[in-house]
Amino acid sequence: MNNRAKGSNFEFDIQHWMKSRLVNFFRIALSGQLAGLKGDFRWTEGGTEFKGEAKCGKQVPSWMYTVLENDDCDFLIVKRDRKQRLWIITDKLLEKLL
Repeated sequence: MNNRAKGSNFEFDIQHWMKSRLVNFFRIALSGQLAGLKGDFRWTEGGTEFKGEAKCGKQVPSWMYTVLENDDCDFLIVKRDRKQRLWIITDKLLEKLL
């Protein structure tokens, strides 16, 4: 399976998982190929629209999984110098929050 197909399958999996829990969640088809359209997903809640991006494969650092799995954590918070914090949460925690 090529990288584009792998990414598309990953996005469809996310869409299916989220739509089974949220009404206002949808995937932007071909978002990476359309100029000016950022984000793979849109999630509308309380009149506010949120954009989401999905990444799979080698570009996702394996150490993040190691920390979550070895320390039995539900979320990970990371921050680079002079950048905002990023909250990475597991499906298990997200399901509880929804």
